[in-house]
Amino acid sequence: MQLFTAGSLLAANYGLCIVGLSLTTPEATNILMQLSSMLLLLAGIWVFDETFSQVQWVGSGVMFVGLAMFFENRIDDFVSLDENYILGVLLVTASAVSWAGYAK
Repeated sequence: MQLFTAGSLLAANYGLCIVGLSLTTPEATNILMQLSSMLLLLAGIWVFDETFSQVQWVGSGVMFVGLAMFFENRIDDFVSLDENYILGVLLVTASAVSWAGYAK
């Protein structure tokens, strides 16, 4: 069962990332895939009750601020309802979530 789950999550990661990449820009895809590491980090805190130092919290905050600064330039794409771009962002985000699920 674990092998099937791992294979399914990796296949979902690859497929969602490729389709999402075709609908967004490579820059957006690259930045969004960084969410997978952050999601894995948060899963470690919630699932395994890991402790987090103040420096690690600051680093996480800096990363989220960086994501917000990156996507600030692309808010017009969301406001103008560019459906392809929004769908691409959602697919790449789902790809990052599936990778974090595989890695957990």
